[in-house]
Amino acid sequence: MSAAVAFWRAEHSSFASLLRLLEKKLFAFHSQDRPDYEGMLDIIQYLRHFPDRYHHAREDVAFACMARRDPSLAPLVARLHDDHRRIAQAGDGLRALLETALEGSIVSRETIESDAQDYVIQYRQHIASEEINLIPHAVSLMTESDWAEVARAHPDAVDPLFGADADESYRELRRQISIEAA
Repeated sequence: MSAAVAFWRAEHSSFASLLRLLEKKLFAFHSQDRPDYEGMLDIIQYLRHFPDRYHHAREDVAFACMARRDPSLAPLVARLHDDHRRIAQAGDGLRALLETALEGSIVSRETIESDAQDYVIQYRQHIASEEINLIPHAVSLMTESDWAEVARAHPDAVDPLFGADADESYRELRRQISIEAA
């Protein structure tokens, strides 16, 4: 059980590192001629692919288990589940803006910066809420069978960026993360 919580927190830490990198790319808007739209798009594509489809799906199962064991958590669980939906929608919107900019269409930097900042803020608040308000309950409420149910939610979920068998399409993003970590 503690290994599952540690894994959950490690994924949150990985996502937070990407949000920091995205924010750094946003700050560069003010000092560079051409923003790194490609790098920003790589970050958003990863966050839409892995966390939104696999990590959040597993969390939703964990949330449901906790709400069954402690019904007083139902409002928090509902809000966090709704956060998953809103984060996914915001990610789709930001991805569309970045793709439009990369295609050469006119998109104001201010619009991209505003939408990206909103995305970063939503994502960070969501992670913080889970870490502070829900993970402690997971430790005390969830049973081994609950964690097995969570694992079955997406047993084939291989992290294409932070996992041992990283996807080649994320090579540049992995390089940037390594530079930031150093």
